[in-house]
Amino acid sequence: MAEQVRLGLISPGSSEPGQWRQAESPAGLCPSYPRLHILPAGLSDAELALSAKYRANGRFPSVVWRCSTTGAVLARSAQPLVGLAGLLGWRCEADEKLVRLLTPRPESKVLVADARPYSAALGNGTMGGGYERPEYYSGTEIEYLGLPNLHAVRNSFAAMRVLLSAAAPPQPATPACPGSGLVPVGGRVSLSPAELESTGWLQLVSSLLSGADRIAQVLTGEGRSVLVHCSDGWDRTPQLTCLSLLLCDPHYRTLAGFRLLLTREWLDFGHKFADRCGNSAGCVNSKTGFGSGGGGVGGSSAANSSSSSSERSPIFLQFLDCAHQLLAQFPQEFEFTDLLLRRLAVHCHSGLFPALAANTAAERAARGLSEQSLCPWHLLRLRGVSNPRFSQQLQLLRPATAPSGLRFWREMYAPVPDPRLDWDCLDWDGLPADSDEAKLSELSSQLSQLSSSPRQPSSSDQPERRPEAAEEDSVLQQPPPPSPDGRIAVQS
Repeated sequence: MAEQVRLGLISPGSSEPGQWRQAESPAGLCPSYPRLHILPAGLSDAELALSAKYRANGRFPSVVWRCSTTGAVLARSAQPLVGLAGLLGWRCEADEKLVRLLTPRPESKVLVADARPYSAALGNGTMGGGYERPEYYSGTEIEYLGLPNLHAVRNSFAAMRVLLSAAAPPQPATPACPGSGLVPVGGRVSLSPAELESTGWLQLVSSLLSGADRIAQVLTGEGRSVLVHCSDGWDRTPQLTCLSLLLCDPHYRTLAGFRLLLTREWLDFGHKFADRCGNSAGCVNSKTGFGSGGGGVGGSSAANSSSSSSERSPIFLQFLDCAHQLLAQFPQEFEFTDLLLRRLAVHCHSGLFPALAANTAAERAARGLSEQSLCPWHLLRLRGVSNPRFSQQLQLLRPATAPSGLRFWREMYAPVPDPRLDWDCLDWDGLPADSDEAKLSELSSQLSQLSSSPRQPSSSDQPERRPEAAEEDSVLQQPPPPSPDGRIAVQS
């Protein structure tokens, strides 16, 4: 509640009616959502239930942030369930009302930032999904940000890993190093610009940063509310909401604010950590609650794979890469350093944290897991990750987003051992009070083993070919002509 008060979304003790209210999720309709939400005061509980039934997985538009200067809000959801019936006029007036009430002023249009390509949004209609039809959602503007799905992200990252794990080219002899023909041990530590471009990884990072920058500009510069969604609202959506809030709210660039942001946008709103990181079996099957570890960032292991390999994708790692780009461009604006991001990347894929062995808050609660104490960003020591140059000067960050202005995150991806990423980076005081010595001993042993035995890339890391889903870009019809910056805008 303290965060909602800070944002001016609720005012405890005030007798004045506000624009927003706190409400509970409709019972049984949205299992992947948190229990409490901020919603327009003019929306009834019955209308909320109708909106939830109209959105994929019951993930209705929920307000997560408010701009203190413009009053505009940021909301997130999943796609509407329009389906082919949308061609016959299928609609949900309660959902339309909810979106319309997001605006701070009647004359201001709400931006619906659909993370998908337009063709993917159309393709989802054949499978029961779809997009907001402008003729029904009056007072809105719809933009398609063109971000590819999790399969494209996985294949791009796998291509980069394949290049990095290849043997490094022979080193030429020099007077200082006469050992001509020697190959460095452990793979390559860099990629040529052409090789990096061939993977498409920086292009994906660029697209994410560009979309987040657009959202931040609309919220703070134009003073308009934004609703962000992709298909299900748990992959590209938290990437965009987190990055846009890092750009426009300095509080989230502090250590406390960053932890709060990660907990809310990724854990509470149901990013599928177990499926995306392959963490589930290792944590769930352990008698003490701690697993045997996944063994590598973005990798996979048969020992801890209860989820389909097609569900795995380095979505959270891609977000951390984007955050790394922001730290590199604005080093004084963040209270933490790049080391924190790398620690998070390693331990979110290690399979050692029970909070990340489930996909939703409901699953964690059913297993008696505490997300506040058993996730990496609440256990990591602050020592060594605080930024001595921290001196916030900017309210709004405007990053360079073109691939040419981004850097390869060599410190994370190149196979160079870093003892600062091992078990000693954990703060044991952050563990629950009932943690016994056996549990601590097991976790310590597992983390030590993980840090001393780096995982080698396996055949499962190779890019895979799979039947094209409806979300892929080559379906149905061509999108409308894009604007000069590559986005597609549809106004009502």
